[in-house]
Amino acid sequence: MIKHANKEILTKIPFIDHVPHDGRAVLLPPYFDETDSIFKMYVPHNDKLMWVRAKPYLAWYYANSLVDKSNDIYIPLFDNIARRFSFRSTIKSLWRIILDVRNCGSIIEKYFIFLEKYKETKNIEISFLMETDLEYFFINIQSIYDLLQKTIRDLWKKEAGAHMCLSFADMIKKDPRTLKTKYNLPEPIVNYYINSRIFFNNFRDVRDSIFRTIRRSGAQGRGFQVIFCTDEGFALSKKDPFLQNILKLNIWPEEKTKENGLISILALLAYITKEILRNFDMLSDALTQSITHYPSISKKQKLFYRGPFTNHLLNIDEYLKKQWI
Repeated sequence: MIKHANKEILTKIPFIDHVPHDGRAVLLPPYFDETDSIFKMYVPHNDKLMWVRAKPYLAWYYANSLVDKSNDIYIPLFDNIARRFSFRSTIKSLWRIILDVRNCGSIIEKYFIFLEKYKETKNIEISFLMETDLEYFFINIQSIYDLLQKTIRDLWKKEAGAHMCLSFADMIKKDPRTLKTKYNLPEPIVNYYINSRIFFNNFRDVRDSIFRTIRRSGAQGRGFQVIFCTDEGFALSKKDPFLQNILKLNIWPEEKTKENGLISILALLAYITKEILRNFDMLSDALTQSITHYPSISKKQKLFYRGPFTNHLLNIDEYLKKQWI
């Protein structure tokens, strides 16, 4: 996003088909030029346009398709906001969501680092490292939900002048009739909130159960009973009376549960991450059906995301299926 750039020169950029004059910003991320297979970033300079090589690392980029299928990911919500709803407030929220998505991949990466360290040392104190990251994972997911709510709130205020709740949790508590009459929300957004309710409530119950269990462990000197270390992965115990809410997720089939009742933390991380990505898709569809159809800034190219540890986002189905290493 270049401040005070002469928008007319932006029409010369290959991936821009429409220069908006409706308050939207124009993102200028790297663009993959298929004619020479180079990532280029176009930069307005003195009312002229120049480009520099700019291979993305933690960034979004424009292209016709994924450039590196092993490390890049297409998330329709990101693309939709960048090309159709790129108001400054929504772009700021989107970038923070992207950082939180990166954190999901980072936490799974550390899971494997911690596991390798445990295999080398057999030091069960490594469970404390996993415990800290598990807590942070749930805080990170809550942050994503809050940013999604801010995105919806900002767009709907612009669309209909309505002031929605700041909290995602507060919105899903409301019945469909209230969502329609109080906020004048259209059916697709109402359905989005209703369809998000079951998983969000389960997520919150599981989060609270794990947080309470970790704190009781410290207060009661329960030691290493919260997270267990095995050569096949880190685990929680389904027999723990404080963790019964976690079984609501129904992601650990009997054949994947250890004889002593241990269940995979990797499967938990993968499942919740997968549900968040699915929620993104639901919201993208709801916004497309509900918000004014702003002309797409780029009609041919789409926006893709590349970042460290994106490979874990691409492998969540495998992690969920295998559960143990």
